[in-house]
Amino acid sequence: MEAQSREVLDGSLLQQLEERIYPFRTDHPGLLLKSEMDGFHPRVTCQECPSCSHLVQGKRALPATILRIKIHLGTDSHKTNIARRLESEANILKATTSLMLQHLDAKFGSRKTSNPLAPQTFCGVCPWTYTMTDRIGVSLLLGSCKAHLETKWYLNRVIRWKQEDL
Repeated sequence: MEAQSREVLDGSLLQQLEERIYPFRTDHPGLLLKSEMDGFHPRVTCQECPSCSHLVQGKRALPATILRIKIHLGTDSHKTNIARRLESEANILKATTSLMLQHLDAKFGSRKTSNPLAPQTFCGVCPWTYTMTDRIGVSLLLGSCKAHLETKWYLNRVIRWKQEDL
């Protein structure tokens, strides 16, 4: 019992968990599995499906946990969640690209945040950002980007930026 406690405390069980889930990342590109210590035990969570979270309570539980994750990755609900995220990311890119073609001074980009399901769109001209809080907020993002392009603050930055180029 003491050896198992020592193993958990020194993090070797977390390392074993990460080594066992690594092949899933190569088999499923873009897979968002998060492994971390939860108290004295490692936990693995699918960030696409937050209800899929497993606490590994000792070395003997590791194979069963790996099997549960493997089964989860094949479920329709997991595949649907991945498709939604990828569609949302593509829609964000399409919306901001379309807006930049209409407003040649606009320079929008997108970056991932600590929450992979809440990407952040940013303005390359000024420090404005917009963080998506759900998967169906692209129309809200587009409206927010358009409103940003009409603010005095943004317009003043563009004027200053153009003057610097002269």
